Amino acid sequence: MKHSPFRVSMLSAFVVALAAPVLIAGPLTPPAGPVAPTAKPLAEIEPRTAINSVNTPGDADSVFRITQPGSYYLMGDLIGVANRHGIEIAAGGVTIDLNGFSVVGAVSVGSFSGIRSTTAALSAVTIRNGIIRDWSGSGIELANFAVNAAMIDSVTVRSNQGRGIFLGPSGHVVNCLAFSNGVGIQVDARSTIVGCTVSFSTGSGIVAAERSHISQSTIANTGNSGVSIGIAGVVNGCVVSGNGTDGVFGATGAMVTDSSVCDNLGTGISVGVGSTISNCTLWGNEIDGIRAGDGSLIIGNTVRTTSLDGIRFASSCLVRDNVVSTSGAAGVGSGIRATGSGNHIEGNTSSSADRGFSIEGTANMLFRNTARGNTTNWVIAANNFYGPIVDRTASASVAVNGNSAPTNTLGSTDPHANFSH
Repeated sequence: MKHSPFRVSMLSAFVVALAAPVLIAGPLTPPAGPVAPTAKPLAEIEPRTAINSVNTPGDADSVFRITQPGSYYLMGDLIGVANRHGIEIAAGGVTIDLNGFSVVGAVSVGSFSGIRSTTAALSAVTIRNGIIRDWSGSGIELANFAVNAAMIDSVTVRSNQGRGIFLGPSGHVVNCLAFSNGVGIQVDARSTIVGCTVSFSTGSGIVAAERSHISQSTIANTGNSGVSIGIAGVVNGCVVSGNGTDGVFGATGAMVTDSSVCDNLGTGISVGVGSTISNCTLWGNEIDGIRAGDGSLIIGNTVRTTSLDGIRFASSCLVRDNVVSTSGAAGVGSGIRATGSGNHIEGNTSSSADRGFSIEGTANMLFRNTARGNTTNWVIAANNFYGPIVDRTASASVAVNGNSAPTNTLGSTDPHANFSH
């Protein structure tokens, strides 16, 4: 039996309809009660607190004041007013993100400090990511009330009449720039300063109390010392240049290593008793290159072009494997100078100085040292101990082209010999 095209088409449509999934619409009546929003609340989008007149109102001596722990942020530049701090911190556990904005003082009308603590014994304050400038006090001052464990990260402090950054004990300053302040950065005991650049301070560049550590930083062109470090302080991997007095001034037990110290108007590195200076490069310092107190270790340094002594030390020091050249002026400087007694002086080279080695005390021991081209190579007082001093200044030897030479041209086989050449 033949089927009409119309009937075939209707049958096909019926089969397709049976095969299709069943679509069921939702309820037309909404649930009881108000409709809840589906967007995230503001507290989830920005859980921090904005610094403004509503959230952090100021008082008689501050534009803004933080009184509760928490995380805070700037929404724009803060412009200081006369006789007020920019931000007062009166609580511990506070983080301030400057958000790339500036905290700007008004030096001409006597604004105080940019950010300052006003409550005793706070701890755990962090300030990061912005610029603090032009305050008649300090840029950041968290020391007068002994804030412990403050961190300053990626902040520029510029043109503040007091200190750029001033922290209490156990502070940490990292990746900061201090330019043209009274003192660049000052920290109390057990603090660290890492990766900072400090320049054009009218006073000192960095001042750190005992047991602090300064590393991988550049300190230049200050009116006073480049770095001043307290008892058992450490300076490592720094460049210190063009400062108004000493490059690095250290107290008892200081350690200065792997640093470049040049063109300072005082002594390059001056440290107290029981200190270590190693693997440093010093040149062009106006007074001495290195000056160290009793019982110090001075090893592996290069010292060049000083007006007085290249390396000067007192008693009971170990001075080894240093290279010193071009020390002294008008006959008064020495490459290596021992002013005291009981020193061990070994393997050093002194050249082009007024006096190569000047040994003034007693019971000093000298061996394997070399003096060359000094006005006077050796000046050694009585009652010291030294290996033979061999004069090679006028000696000549034949050329060598090959694997061996038949003679010893040193003039001595003594392993403790010192040489002039």
